[in-house]
Amino acid sequence: MDLWRDSREDSLTIGLAPAYGKLNPQSIKTLDDETKILIAVTNNILSKIPPSARTWDSVRAAMVQNPVAESFDAIAFGPKPLGRTTTTQPRPEDTHDSTIHDQEAIPLPVGLEASLPEYSTDTSFPDQIENWIKDFPDRDALLETRIDDGVLTAIVARTQNSAKPASAGKEYECRKPVIDITVLRHPDIDHPYFKLYCICLTGLMYSDRTVSSHGITATYNSHCFKPCTAVIKRLPTKTRQEAVRTAEALFEPKITNPTATV
Repeated sequence: MDLWRDSREDSLTIGLAPAYGKLNPQSIKTLDDETKILIAVTNNILSKIPPSARTWDSVRAAMVQNPVAESFDAIAFGPKPLGRTTTTQPRPEDTHDSTIHDQEAIPLPVGLEASLPEYSTDTSFPDQIENWIKDFPDRDALLETRIDDGVLTAIVARTQNSAKPASAGKEYECRKPVIDITVLRHPDIDHPYFKLYCICLTGLMYSDRTVSSHGITATYNSHCFKPCTAVIKRLPTKTRQEAVRTAEALFEPKITNPTATV
């Protein structure tokens, strides 16, 4: 895996992964009708987006325009570039009603070897990983995508193993996406709202006249959507009832062309 090759073939990119939490055929029926209507309408809207086009940008745009959804609690989280004192600002479209965070990159420790079981001879490295995870604005998102200290350590190890040397005194910057995952978590008993989030881990090398450094940075964006009560109440009764039934049937087995027996 060459992280610095000009290709995305060796990175993990998932356009949109649905997460259902504690939803199942029984629990979905315990949700209130407004939440069920939100689920039914949202799934219908997203079904019209081709699977290959379901990205953070397209799904977020669809959710913002969803008439039965009300947005809240948006977060934009960007890294501090290595070797600099300024911060990378999130894109303008990600800052509307957003809480902005930034975080230092995970530096690649000296003496790191991918072949070592513990990955690093730098005794402070595990603490760096642990502190980085503590500072992440959404621990649940890391857990849901199974990005933990072991995964981060392995990524950093492979980055160090394949990194091109960046010598001080030469202007040079290289970014390589390693993981890019977008997840849409459905409402359940514990979280009665949709949560759309995107995690992108990027290998970064930077060099100027005084600094030469490399590491792993993270970009995180999330946006939550709850039922818009005012709009849902104005829907015709028949429309609301059909949407509720559609949501409750989400986990029912699909029967296709049963074969008649004689």
